[in-house]
Amino acid sequence: MNDNDLKAAFSRLTEGVDPGRVTETVRAKTAELSSVPRAERKEYTGMKGRTRKIAALCCALVAVLTAVAAAAPVIGNYLNARSVKTAERLTEVPEGWIGVYSVEDLDAVRNDLRGYYILMEDLFFEEEDFRDGGRFPGGWTPIGTRLDPFYGIFDGNGHTIDGLAISVPAPGSDEERFETNNYLESEYAGLFGYAASNPETESEIFGAVYEEEVEMDINGDGILDKVTVTTEPERRLLHFGDWGQSGTIRNLRLENGSLRMVYPAKIYGLNDNSGVGLYALKFACAGPVAGYADYVLGCEAVNFTVSLEPAGDALFSENTVGGPIVKEVLGLAAGGIAGQSYLIDSCHSGAEISVSVPGNMPEDCEVNAGGICGLATACVTSYFDGSVDCAGDVPDLCRIRTDDVPRFLPADVMDEITLRLLYVGVDPTGTVLIRPENYDELTETVRSWGVTSENLYEYMEDIRALVGNGRFDGFQTLKFHAFYRSDDPFDSDISADTVQDHYTEEAAGMRTYILDPEIKPREYRELSRLITAAFPDGDFKDFCRERGVKYGIYYVYDLGKDPECSFEGFDFESVWFLEDGTPVLRIFR
Repeated sequence: MNDNDLKAAFSRLTEGVDPGRVTETVRAKTAELSSVPRAERKEYTGMKGRTRKIAALCCALVAVLTAVAAAAPVIGNYLNARSVKTAERLTEVPEGWIGVYSVEDLDAVRNDLRGYYILMEDLFFEEEDFRDGGRFPGGWTPIGTRLDPFYGIFDGNGHTIDGLAISVPAPGSDEERFETNNYLESEYAGLFGYAASNPETESEIFGAVYEEEVEMDINGDGILDKVTVTTEPERRLLHFGDWGQSGTIRNLRLENGSLRMVYPAKIYGLNDNSGVGLYALKFACAGPVAGYADYVLGCEAVNFTVSLEPAGDALFSENTVGGPIVKEVLGLAAGGIAGQSYLIDSCHSGAEISVSVPGNMPEDCEVNAGGICGLATACVTSYFDGSVDCAGDVPDLCRIRTDDVPRFLPADVMDEITLRLLYVGVDPTGTVLIRPENYDELTETVRSWGVTSENLYEYMEDIRALVGNGRFDGFQTLKFHAFYRSDDPFDSDISADTVQDHYTEEAAGMRTYILDPEIKPREYRELSRLITAAFPDGDFKDFCRERGVKYGIYYVYDLGKDPECSFEGFDFESVWFLEDGTPVLRIFR
């Protein structure tokens, strides 16, 4: 595949033809570029769009609009996730859910990782449970792994799990890890190890009927006649289903527990039989509720200890199978609620967190230890009153992931991205995103036409004609659009509560753009790169926040550093109540 294939696909998309194939083309090209060294990437050449007269647009140039001023965020009862229970606990198991009444029921969750579970009783563990001969000798084994995640929902229903002891030892010797490929796996520890949104989706793509005049030999006499061909794009059904909802742990309290994770700091180098050494990535991630969970809502961890410890003190080793010595990259993430998460909302942690690192740890090995979460895309309306003991400069509450993008975007945010990317191109090397000198003028001109993400394709020829340079022709905007779909709030398979969980404002009736849940990490990075190009001043998170998107950190407090917190954004009417000056989730009363 070459750039011309990609550009041709986008040209057909602007004319309403086979957008499904366009998306696949974009993905393939993104994957291709991700695997090719920058120095070897081909020079970018512009798309060739059809030309047509745009004299009628001259009048529109007079009505150049200024950028829309950012409105202050509306903070109210919608800042807290609607999935957080605000009423009394349920006493009957809802239809379609599985009741958890005992420790054995909790352990059985790992046997069906796609179920919807609801805790119906407080659960208690004894120290004997984790000793030799006990029910869980050596410690609790986290539910779900990176390779086999928990795809369901676990609703704690306002109940408490008391005395849980989680223990994850280093996985055997270096030789055993090398033989079983475990040296390439990351480890996640918590009540749940790894919980993710359901990736099983279908898609429904609509496109306009397309008529094209082509030359064909109709009579078989070698003479080409002009014929009009009508093409209707393929239609496929799109069911996001649980996207944005599954992979959720909510309304759960953990008390009087411990988590001890021992991670291997020595990993054998890898040789791919070509004499080229590869990086071996090892990531250790831990939190009481989950090592990783897409959504952690309305959870609490009190009187809980979290400890990450290295097995040994070596980060480098000789390659025992020949070839060069390979440098390992190590990453650690620990949090008082979760090690990593997409969204943490309405949570409280009083955990004591301790992260130890090898004495010879290289500078490029990441350590993220936070009172609420080590790494997250969004962390809101939560607070921490525990302690963090970790070597190095680490954040107190949470570090926001820099390679992630919002999964839900309201129309006004998508419209702004659409406009800002229209005249972003690449330099002759094909690697650096650039803007033309008259970028502001071009952007405001298109804004004055009333271009939005909904009507973009109607204006593509005008957009290309305006600049007269194939390098800036809407290509980057179309590339970004290929990974989002518009979700009609009045005819949607995404529940209203799921949408509301992602916004701080009332989302009823809001047109939302939903990220394709099947995109790959490299595509996340490309989308992140495009957002950076659209918002070069780095204000995208603020822009999203002002428009109600839960993206970034806000209203998250550390009581140790700021004991006089205002707890702005906390809903004390229905979600929280104040007890001795600190918020308590109502469901745990």
